[in-house]
Amino acid sequence: MKKYISIALAAASLAIAGGCDKEHPFEGGSDENGFLSREALELELKNEEHIARAGSPDVFQSKVEFVNASGEVVREYRYADMPEVVTLPVGEYTARAIYGDNPVAAWDSPYYRGESKFRIVADKITTDVDPVVCRLSNVKVTITFDESLASRMGDDAKVTVKAGQSGTLDFTLADQSRAGFFAYDEGSSLTATFSGTIDGYYISETKAYDVVQVGTHYSINFKMRTLEPGSTGQIKPGGIVLDATVAEENVTGDIDPTMPPQENDMRPVEGSETPQPPVDPDKDITKLVRIYGDGFDIEQEQQIEDMETTVIMIETEKPISGFTVDIISNTLTPDELEGVGLGDHLDLVNPGEFEDAITGLFFEDEGYIKVPGETEVKFDLTPFMSLLTVLGEGHHTFRLTVTTDDGSRTVELKLRNN
Repeated sequence: MKKYISIALAAASLAIAGGCDKEHPFEGGSDENGFLSREALELELKNEEHIARAGSPDVFQSKVEFVNASGEVVREYRYADMPEVVTLPVGEYTARAIYGDNPVAAWDSPYYRGESKFRIVADKITTDVDPVVCRLSNVKVTITFDESLASRMGDDAKVTVKAGQSGTLDFTLADQSRAGFFAYDEGSSLTATFSGTIDGYYISETKAYDVVQVGTHYSINFKMRTLEPGSTGQIKPGGIVLDATVAEENVTGDIDPTMPPQENDMRPVEGSETPQPPVDPDKDITKLVRIYGDGFDIEQEQQIEDMETTVIMIETEKPISGFTVDIISNTLTPDELEGVGLGDHLDLVNPGEFEDAITGLFFEDEGYIKVPGETEVKFDLTPFMSLLTVLGEGHHTFRLTVTTDDGSRTVELKLRNN
């Protein structure tokens, strides 16, 4: 859920007779100055877990800037050191909170940023400021190696990730638990190049991801596929071919519902020598992981009032190992979801704090979360329909991603209420 950080004054702001900030007296204010109560400035940090955890950024170390309408920084503090009352010239302001240094490329270096606007009135204490919501504002990348590949990699093997204009990091087998962070450059791409020996053969292969998004975690998994001698397209030494799949997760806490869905686009860069194996109809993920509506076409947008029940059926050839649901809506906001004990990103295999709500809302018939290890799951969204109706006109997307040993499949249920 949300992580709220608030600082309380020792006494109510209006009762600070004779109080002062460290630079300007509180008493005797002129018609050119007003005051901001520190209690009014609340920082809210949104990370991918939405919960406090060991190693989470300490928002009290954030830098807070007060920027006037001309773009000038009038005051600047470490959040922990802000005075109880800040004196500011009359006018319109933006409170800007920054955590981290936004490196071009560095390990374990998240960069958070958030803003909120407010107004300073002469001789008045401003106590009503919208929370400053700090969201991840750079790009996170993790690299993992499938066991089939890891056990055969040489000591020289690595993946070189390039993002933005000049950000570069090398990931080795020992770096699977580390996260690399890259400065966000609008419109830039991301490439991941595997280089090194596998079973004594030197392999170099590049995969690319078009147009990275700010505040997004790209989790890239490399695995090996060995072609049989004489197979079509075999041109690598030893018949070794590398595959890379990417799981893209928005970790800012909010997703813009106007943005078109982004497809996972890990593919060879033009000019690489990656062979393209023939399509095996028996490996069609749509047949191995079947996701369909019970009595309705999940591929078509549905009018909520026309649906008596909203049940999605999942049938897989191999046991389910992963199942996530992302809720993208212009009215079913994170605040609304919080009211029913949920977030906008749900992991049904590892539900964490959302377990009770997930069980009660989506798996009421079973009475428990019936997902891990199953090959047939009934996901019931019917309890949500009344909530969506109450919220008025809107468009809603439930993005389901189901993973098995055969791979991952993502299907979107689109609903409208008008």
